[in-house]
Amino acid sequence: MNKIALISLGCAKNLVDSEVMMGHLRKSPYVFVPSPEEADIIIINTCGFIKPAKDESENAIQNALSIKHQNKKVRIIVTGCYVERYISVLRNNYPEVDVWLGVKDFDKIVRAVQDKPIRSSKHTFLYDHDSPRFISTSPVWAYVKISEGCSHNCSFCAIPMIKGFYRSREIESIKQEVEILVSK
Repeated sequence: MNKIALISLGCAKNLVDSEVMMGHLRKSPYVFVPSPEEADIIIINTCGFIKPAKDESENAIQNALSIKHQNKKVRIIVTGCYVERYISVLRNNYPEVDVWLGVKDFDKIVRAVQDKPIRSSKHTFLYDHDSPRFISTSPVWAYVKISEGCSHNCSFCAIPMIKGFYRSREIESIKQEVEILVSK
């Protein structure tokens, strides 16, 4: 059985994306481990919004690669905003990474782990109340993501470039998700 360590960096929206990826993976024959050193597969969900976040993402990639250099069987999957924004630079700088997955395809994480081909989506993935999710926060609270992207092209902000134009979940889906979370 493959052991997976998922490292979630950045904002609460990234944490929700990581929880959705874990929800998909939990339905498959994988076990989560708390430490990358214990893992067969290391997934890093990156942030690429500001320089300290980019630095943190690169440090996490470098740490994962040092583990891979000690154990060639370890697979590394890097996802998230940093990948979406700088995919060609990252591929060039870190050719040892096995899979690159931007913000459009979090729901395809199982295919990525299984090393199956992935056809990239046109829009940033936006989960709903039916999406599998493994809550990693305290049992008394959880984040609920209601939208993705932004339709304002402010000169200081990279969100539209990374996530695309603003898209919101349906109110009924948000309400159903909150009810599901409260029942847990």
